[in-house]
Amino acid sequence: YTHLDANATVTYGSSEGNLEIGSSAYTVRFLGGVSLPIVAFYAGFGYGNAASTFDLMGTFNDVPGMNGAAVTNPIALKYDEGSYDFNIGTRLRFGVFAIHADYTVGEYNMVTAGFGFNFR
Repeated sequence: YTHLDANATVTYGSSEGNLEIGSSAYTVRFLGGVSLPIVAFYAGFGYGNAASTFDLMGTFNDVPGMNGAAVTNPIALKYDEGSYDFNIGTRLRFGVFAIHADYTVGEYNMVTAGFGFNFR
């Protein structure tokens, strides 16, 4: 889980307002697997959600293209997205070296792979 709020004062000519940014996200996953001496297999499923807001609050005067009219709260953006996913993967160990591969099926399908070193 992560959460961020940020505020900043915005000055435009003689006008002043606030830029308000907010963001939060969380992920819940359930994993299961089998680990053998050389190879390990795993699978899992989960849910993730992310939400963001971006607001420019205040009344701004003398904005180009507005014919001298004041603009109040000119920007208000909101994003909220959540989805389920499923993944399968394997890891091969060769002494202190390991390689792994994972495939995730969800809103955005993804393949990941990598290598590592094991020290005990």
